[in-house]
Amino acid sequence: MSVRSAVREFERVHDELRRINASARELRSKAGEIRKSLEEFMRTRKLERLGTRDGRLSVKLAQETLRVRPSKRDTTRCVMDTLGDDNVELAEELLRKLFEEKKEVRVVTKLTKHDTGRT
Repeated sequence: MSVRSAVREFERVHDELRRINASARELRSKAGEIRKSLEEFMRTRKLERLGTRDGRLSVKLAQETLRVRPSKRDTTRCVMDTLGDDNVELAEELLRKLFEEKKEVRVVTKLTKHDTGRT
């Protein structure tokens, strides 16, 4: 291959790569918009699973359930009854840890693309 043809080929390949990268950026942006739209759709309708007919795109919205804690008074009474008067320091330490730590509930959304083997 001559130098001129190698340079032309390099420029052609470089231009093609630049075009493909621009197209990939646009597609990633579009996929992000679609993902947000699907998540909002599922959230408003309280859906847990959404998929296509051929199974190539599967969207699952997983939510942790909210657990209601007993009242502080009930918890304190239960701990004191369980540990008794012999372990007052241990009971106080346990109660301090229980009520000082903050719990967070998170909603996790997972988009999964399944390969069905079809082309």
